[in-house]
Amino acid sequence: MSRADRLAGSYAQMLRHPWSRSLMLLGLVAKLPMAMVSLALVLSVNAVHGRELAGWSAAVLALALAVTGPARGRWVDRSGPRTAMSVLGLAQAAALLGLWASLAEAPTAVVLLCAALTGALTAPGTSVLRSLWSMRAPSSSFGHAAQAWESVTLDVVFILGPAAVAAVAGWTAPRHALLVVAVLGAATSVLLARAAGAHWRIPVRPAAPHPLPLRLLPVVALAGGSVGAITTAEMAAVGVAAEAGREAQAGLLVALLSAGSILGGLVYGRTDPPGSRIAHIHAAAAVWVLGCLLGAWRGGLVWSAVALTVAGLGLAVVITAQYGLAAARAPESRRTEVYSWMATAGQIGAAVGAAGSGYLDGRQSFLLSAALMAVASVLAAVSGMPRPRWVLAPHRSPG
Repeated sequence: MSRADRLAGSYAQMLRHPWSRSLMLLGLVAKLPMAMVSLALVLSVNAVHGRELAGWSAAVLALALAVTGPARGRWVDRSGPRTAMSVLGLAQAAALLGLWASLAEAPTAVVLLCAALTGALTAPGTSVLRSLWSMRAPSSSFGHAAQAWESVTLDVVFILGPAAVAAVAGWTAPRHALLVVAVLGAATSVLLARAAGAHWRIPVRPAAPHPLPLRLLPVVALAGGSVGAITTAEMAAVGVAAEAGREAQAGLLVALLSAGSILGGLVYGRTDPPGSRIAHIHAAAAVWVLGCLLGAWRGGLVWSAVALTVAGLGLAVVITAQYGLAAARAPESRRTEVYSWMATAGQIGAAVGAAGSGYLDGRQSFLLSAALMAVASVLAAVSGMPRPRWVLAPHRSPG
C-alpha cells in the first residue's frame, strides 16, 4: 500500500458513505452494553445480596464470557451474523430480565446461573464489527481508519457506559440498570445483525472445529499481554490514589489513560504511519513503557496523571495494529473466531494483571504494566518471524 493510499484512509472518507456513517454510530452504541453489564450486575447484586455474592457474580460473568468467546465467534463465521447475533442478543436479554425480575427472592445459585448465562450469551459485537470493516473497507481505502475507530470507541464506551449505569442506579434503583442493559443489548444486537447480514461477504462454510493456525498463536497471546498491561495500569492508578488518601481520584486517573488512548488512536487512524503493523506495535509499546516507567519513577497523583496520559497515547495504536496483524493472518472464513480468541486472551491477561497487582503498590504496578507490554511487543516480533521448516513441511505418514 502506497503512502498516498495510507493518507487517503481517513475519517473524512468514512463519513462520505451513508453505510459507514451508520456503522460508525451503530458500532458505538452497540458496545455500550458490554461496558455496562459488569458494573450493573455488581451494583444490583450488592444492593440485595451483599458484596461477596456481587464479587462472585462478576467473576462468573467474566469466566463465562472468556470460555465461550471463541465458540460464539465460530458460530458467527459458520452461520452468518444475522441469526447468531439476534439469537444471542435476545437470549442474553432474557437472562438479564430474569435476574431483574427475581433478584430480591433469587437464591445464590440462581444469581450465579444468570451471571453465567449473561456472559455465555454475549453477542460478539466488537468482533463482528471488525470483521465487517475488513470486508467493506479494504486496506487501500479507509480500512485502517475504521479499525482505529473501533479501538477509539472502546475507550469512549468504557467512559460513558459506567457513567450511565451509575446514573440509572442513582436515579432509580441499582437493579434497574440490568433492565437498561437488557433492552439496549437486545436492540443493538438485532440492529447489528441486520446490518451485518446485509454486508457480510464471507461464504458460510460449516465444518468441524479445528485448531487455530500456529502463525496466529503469538497474535492471540499478544492480545493477552496488552490487555494485561492495561488492567495493571488501572490497578496502578487505584494504588497511587489510595496511597495518597484520595481514592476518589482513581477514576480521574483512569479517565486520563482513556483520553490519551482516544487522542493517539484518532491520530493513528488519520495518518497510518509508514512501516509494518509490527513496527507500529513496537513504537506504541515503547511509548506505553515510557509512561509506565515515569509513573514508577516519580509516583504521586500528579506524575501518575502525566504517566497514564503518555502511556495512553500508545494504547489504541497497539490494539488497532494487533487486530490488523490478525486480519492479515487469519483465514477470512475464521476471522470473527480469531477476534473472539483475542478477546478471550484479553480476559485472561486482565485476570493475570489484576491478580498480580493485588500484591503490589502503585509504583510497582506501573513496572508490571511496563513488563507486560514489553512481552506483548516481543510476541509481535515473534508473530513476524518465518515459520520453521518442520512447520511448513507437509506431514508424511510412516512407511
